[in-house]
Amino acid sequence: MVRYLLMSFTYITLQISAAHADDTSFEGKWQQIASTAGECRTCAVEFKFAGALLSVNANNGWNATVQNVSDSSRSASANGHWSRDAGYLAGSPFRAFFEIVDSRLFMKMLVRKKDGSMMAIKAIFERSSQPTA
Repeated sequence: MVRYLLMSFTYITLQISAAHADDTSFEGKWQQIASTAGECRTCAVEFKFAGALLSVNANNGWNATVQNVSDSSRSASANGHWSRDAGYLAGSPFRAFFEIVDSRLFMKMLVRKKDGSMMAIKAIFERSSQPTA
């Protein structure tokens, strides 16, 4: 009986942990809902694993490699750069900080502009709700 209860408790704990991990995982597509850089209804980011490496790519011209993910998997930081054809930020390096709060992804990006000055961009994202094929 004790063994059965122990096994049941372990199974329930693992199921709760797995469900919680899905809610806090960066992986997947996120749609931008607000930004200090201006409104962009089509802007989105996607976090993907390539082996053990987590990358984030934005459809508006930047990408980064995530270096630090917290133990809780709710915060992370990354280094990246804007693409060569991204307007006035073209080729600019940046450091980004991400945090998942409830069901939203908050980003703060510190961009080093060509003149050497720093620019801060803040954005909020929600999980993309694209229909599956």
